[in-house]
Amino acid sequence: TGKPKLSNKIIVLLGGPIVHSVVNYYENNRIAPVYWKGTGGPHWRLADGTELSSTRLTSAELDSGQDVFVVETFIDADNNTVLIVYGNGWKGSFVGGRFFKFVMSMNSEIYDVSWYHFKWIDSDGDDFADYSEVNTTPIASE
Repeated sequence: TGKPKLSNKIIVLLGGPIVHSVVNYYENNRIAPVYWKGTGGPHWRLADGTELSSTRLTSAELDSGQDVFVVETFIDADNNTVLIVYGNGWKGSFVGGRFFKFVMSMNSEIYDVSWYHFKWIDSDGDDFADYSEVNTTPIASE
């Protein structure tokens, strides 16, 4: 099912519901505060189904060196503290992990809510997801 067989642990997950069964479990069961929706242009929704329109990207935007990624934390029913980071594509997941490590974890007093979405834009055109290309102001959070 993807349900972790752990309790009272810290679980760190990098990768979305398509490639990660545990993320899929948390999102399909609406345990995670937000979930990814790939149809109609990839975007995220709140657990209650409300669309986060600011997270929507077109295929053209994805192809032109843009991505959106989520960083979210929550406590599951088994008292596990869960951290999930992933983007629409691998570049979003990659830059999301690096952004969390080098920016968010160093500024935890600023990033203190349950989930954040950030947008990466390949501003130097080198087709590499540099965390310095992520605007530190989230496009959505709660």
